Amino acid sequence: MIKAAMVWAAVAVLAGCGANQGLMSPNDFFAKAVMEKESGNDAAALKYFSKVTELDALGGRAAEAHFEQGLIYQKQGKKEEALRRFELALNLKPAFDKVLKTRGELYFKDQDYFGALQDWNRVLELSPKDVEATYQRARIKHAQGNYSLAMDDINKAIEFDPKLGKAYALRADIRGKLGQKAPVIEDLNRAIVLDSALFAAYQLRGFLLAAAGDFQKAIQDFDHALHLDPRSGPVHVERAKARFTLKDYTGAVADLDDALQTLPTSAQSEVYYI
Repeated sequence: MIKAAMVWAAVAVLAGCGANQGLMSPNDFFAKAVMEKESGNDAAALKYFSKVTELDALGGRAAEAHFEQGLIYQKQGKKEEALRRFELALNLKPAFDKVLKTRGELYFKDQDYFGALQDWNRVLELSPKDVEATYQRARIKHAQGNYSLAMDDINKAIEFDPKLGKAYALRADIRGKLGQKAPVIEDLNRAIVLDSALFAAYQLRGFLLAAAGDFQKAIQDFDHALHLDPRSGPVHVERAKARFTLKDYTGAVADLDDALQTLPTSAQSEVYYI
């Protein structure tokens, strides 16, 4: 009798658990999915986000769940599946700016500038003074070689946020491309004051200082740049040139060895070879 009672009690508990799961709302499953994601359990997180999309197929939670799934797939390197999830999220919520921004960055990394520009333009339609969107659009136009249009956007980004260090670094490069040499160093100095972790600012300032014959200061900037990104082949090459000029032949050879390890091919290293 006691054993039978225990069995029936266990069955009742299990039935109760099943009933509780059946009563879970999309918000409950979403919270569970977020907890699993934060714990690093991607498989469980994807499963619970899928439950959200099943129970709230046309709702706001479903859009958020598709987006979160896309982020997981992006982290796993499954780009096509990530893009599919982002598209599902936008179908449900066309003004979902977080998705537009994330997809815009993904397109830019893949050099799909048309797709990236569409997404960032949409963000700016929703929020005309969005600083990041304005900066990213300048970045895209810079990558496309549309330097005058890029300058218009980067000036707006700086107007919206005068403390955005990376905007000054990008403007410096745009100015250089447009032949506006005088203000370039000034922009780079400002960028580094605002953000001391800007690899591009140290790299570009080092290049300019070396071109001007100030090799000691150039090496200091290359040192900073390589501290931030030790595998930058072009910086190793330029530091090697500066060291060679200052007759630091051992340092120059060491940099060229590092460059040969980091540049995609030895042929590219030969282009820079002293």
